[in-house]
Amino acid sequence: MTREEFLQGLKEALDGNMDASAIQENLNYYNEYINEEVRKGKTEQQVVDTLGDSWAIAQTLLEADENGADGGAAGSSYGTYMKEEEGRVFEIPWWKKALFILAVVLVIVVIVSFVAGVIRILAPILIPLLIAMLIIRLIGGSGSQR
Repeated sequence: MTREEFLQGLKEALDGNMDASAIQENLNYYNEYINEEVRKGKTEQQVVDTLGDSWAIAQTLLEADENGADGGAAGSSYGTYMKEEEGRVFEIPWWKKALFILAVVLVIVVIVSFVAGVIRILAPILIPLLIAMLIIRLIGGSGSQR
């Protein structure tokens, strides 16, 4: 889908459900958004694909308009929302970070405990075997040098 097709689909979906100035405001916003993303290096096709279906966006705008967002100017409220979200893509609340760190520490403790338990169980068996192998090697190795 091209920019023109996207904007035309958005206009058709909004037409008759929103006043003309709000429709134009939304069309201007999405046109400028596509221009900005293209200037950043994306193709027009990539930007339009990222935006998705113009009908779905229109439904979101109409819902925002019905709820009285931004005094009825749904485009500006949705545009503000989009701009705020663009800068917050990788922002994670502190409690989620703390929970993640706690989970990682817990996994490390479980792994270390498991390894220590295995070593504790196998040490009484492995240490005498290793000593016996070392003695055999020393005796066997010195006999072959004669």
